[in-house]
Amino acid sequence: MGQCHHPRARRRRAHDRSHAHGEHPGSLQKEDKSGNMRLALSFLTVSQLTELIKQDLESNYRDIWVEGEISTLRASPAGHYYFSLKDSKAQIKAVFFKGKARFFLRHLREGNKVICHGDLSLYQERGEFQIVVDFLEPRGKGEHFLRLELLKKKLAAEGLFDPRNKKPLPLLPKAIGVISSPRGAAIRDVIKVIEETFPRVHILLYPVSVQGERAPHEIALALEELNLLENADVIILARGGGTKEDLAAFNTEEVARAVASSSIPVISAVGHEIDTTLADLAADARAPTPSAAAQTVVAKAVELERALKTLEARMLKALQTHLTLHPTQLQNLKLRLEKTNPQRVLKEQTLKLEELKSRLTSAIARAGTLKMERMRQLSLRFSLQSPAKNLRNKEEELKAKKEKLHRATWQLIREKREGFTPLAKALEALSPLAILKRGYSITLAGRGVPVTAFNQVKEGEKVKVILHRGLLSCTVEERKETLSFPLFTPPTHKKTELKK
Repeated sequence: MGQCHHPRARRRRAHDRSHAHGEHPGSLQKEDKSGNMRLALSFLTVSQLTELIKQDLESNYRDIWVEGEISTLRASPAGHYYFSLKDSKAQIKAVFFKGKARFFLRHLREGNKVICHGDLSLYQERGEFQIVVDFLEPRGKGEHFLRLELLKKKLAAEGLFDPRNKKPLPLLPKAIGVISSPRGAAIRDVIKVIEETFPRVHILLYPVSVQGERAPHEIALALEELNLLENADVIILARGGGTKEDLAAFNTEEVARAVASSSIPVISAVGHEIDTTLADLAADARAPTPSAAAQTVVAKAVELERALKTLEARMLKALQTHLTLHPTQLQNLKLRLEKTNPQRVLKEQTLKLEELKSRLTSAIARAGTLKMERMRQLSLRFSLQSPAKNLRNKEEELKAKKEKLHRATWQLIREKREGFTPLAKALEALSPLAILKRGYSITLAGRGVPVTAFNQVKEGEKVKVILHRGLLSCTVEERKETLSFPLFTPPTHKKTELKK
């Protein structure tokens, strides 16, 4: 019988399975007109629902093969590998555990196209399903990777990434254009850094989508309009971290050309420091994060402002000193002479040297004590985890198990032999061959029918006689009906004289 695919039928099966596993769904009750409580709605907890989905996935999607391109590959500290398999329309998460992944490390590369074998499973803590991979076969580079590499080579050949075409950043920007999502953390980081370091600069936010199908066109249009308005001295193209798929808009030809053709200097601050997009390569400068981009833009202005404040303070101090110098000049000279007295300087330096010597001695003793304690701990750990000791223990354990197996094997053989002996004797007693050995025979008619009575054959008919050793072909010369059998008389042999 086929399976029912009606939605209500699926809900019924999920409800039944939850009862079958000892999990009882909750229920909402309400009171009817007669005052009795009746069941109004049954429901599952999140744990029960994810458990049902996990059971369905792991029972119905085992031993599957999936082809895709490796993306967002990362290795955990434990040695497991996590990545996504994607094609032009979708992606799915995958995990390759250390024990089996170590045989396929040379094929685990970002952008490689592979065929993976494994089972589908659900990670209940996050409600995410993934493929648990146990085998991987390479299929070359993926379509997305090759397309991006070809585009990168094309744009590089046109000079879009040439350092000689990069524009210098302004020394004192009055207005900074920021192209980013108005709701993302990137714009908040940029505003916070600028307000804390150089609040006098004006920020022009141009809101765009930073991922999705519309993102490339919106970003390119924002760059074009900011260049037409000419009210920004520098442009920051900002987006927070994400997967390579999330940063896909910044790897498009439209965005890369818009960045390179901008007459206003552009700083790219897209993703994390390890992510490099086409927009990063085409920009006049690159920052690892949006915050770093904001610091880069105002760094020279902040440095110049600090230098001016330092010069201002020095000028005020020099002026005050000049005004008070003449009345106190003699007193200052006296104080300077006292401070530079050789005996006093020597005494101060001697005390300072003694203090440094004491501190150095204490530091050396403290460091030696710590090193000795560390060496003692390492020695103890090494003795507890000695490979030779572990190997001896394993060898003794293996030897004991081999002896135990040897004794059990011989005990089983003896028991089987003792059980087979009476059976063999009984079988031999019932064997037709044993009866033939005592002098009896079996007579077969023409078609192999056993002869048990004289009237089953005719005189002159051919019969076969089976003996203990051999077979006789005989002709019936006479047949009689008799109830007694003559005793067997051994043949007599007459002595004959040999003629000389």
